[in-house]
Parts: sequence; C-alpha cells; structure tokens
Amino acid sequence: MQKGSVNELFFCTFVSMKLKILLVEDDLNLGLVIADHLKLQNYEVVSAEDGAEGLVKFNEGRFNLCILDVMLPVLDGFSLAQDIRRINAEIPILFLTAKSMTEDKIKGFEAGGDDYLTKPFSIQEFELRVKGDQAFEISFLIFSEFSSKVSLTC
Repeated sequence: MQKGSVNELFFCTFVSMKLKILLVEDDLNLGLVIADHLKLQNYEVVSAEDGAEGLVKFNEGRFNLCILDVMLPVLDGFSLAQDIRRINAEIPILFLTAKSMTEDKIKGFEAGGDDYLTKPFSIQEFELRVKGDQAFEISFLIFSEFSSKVSLTC
C-alpha cells in the first residue's frame, strides 16, 4: 500500500475504528457476560433488555453488528430483525438464542438474520461468528466509502 494513498487512508481509518455492537438480550446476567467479553475484545457495546428498547437504541445509534436474542419481552427478536432490516438492509444480524429447531432457524434467516447461534454456545465459536460478521461489515463500509470517493469504470 502506497503511503498517503486513498487505500492507506481508508485502511487506517477502519482498522483504528472501534466497532459498535447492539446487544439485545433479556437475561441480564448473560447480557453482562457477553457485553463484558466483547468489550475486552475492544468492541463498543450498547445493550437493551427487550425488543422495543433494542429498536429505540438502534434508531439512536450507528451500529456495525446486531446480536439479538429471539425470545424477548415486548417485541421478539424475529420482529426486531425485520424492523431493523426495513431501516438498514446491510447490517449483519446474529441471532443468539435457545430456539434450536430447524423451523426457528429458517424463520430467523427469513426475518433477515445473517447468522444463528444456539444457547448454550462456545465462547470461541461466538467470537469467530462475531469476527466473521464484523469482517463483512468492514468490507461493506470500505467498499461504500471507496466507491463514493472514486469513479469506477468497469
């Protein structure tokens, strides 16, 4: 990468950026453990305990990833994902839930989920899935930013 190039500028901007995650989990203890673990991995985490609060926080902030429980009070995770998708079609959504039936997984993907992890889960698998969803978001951000600055002729 050439020093001072457009690519270097974008690379440095996105590498130094702290990614922001919306975590919607109604189990307070599990939510705290997940949020603390993500913060130790250098993520910024905004937490909500029900789907309606999650939607409000989503509308108030700019996030790089949403992690949603499914069985939430007020507004369930599938409905929340659909509402988020109406606002932002690109943001990665990871369902983290005890609902492990194939029908539930299909419903999650149909609601707009990009990934689905069932509880109980391995923290290592969770980290890999978050990093995978984060990599997608970074690629999308870089492409969006780059394509808005450079005229491409293909």
